[in-house]
Amino acid sequence: MRYVENEGALFRIAGPSNAFPNEVWSPKEKKFVPYEGDVPKPVSWGQDVPKEEAERFIQECGGQP
Repeated sequence: MRYVENEGALFRIAGPSNAFPNEVWSPKEKKFVPYEGDVPKPVSWGQDVPKEEAERFIQECGGQP
């Protein structure tokens, strides 16, 4: 699983391409929820985030990585 940030939102992606995000972090629910937005995303969409940085973000939002 990879972490990707786009416009302040954190996504988890299982595949090698950012075009099809699987989940998005929900600050309200404090967990990842299925992504239901438009796909595929453009090639330039999102930026890879190191696992440690993603986990720190999740903890800062009150969640458990």
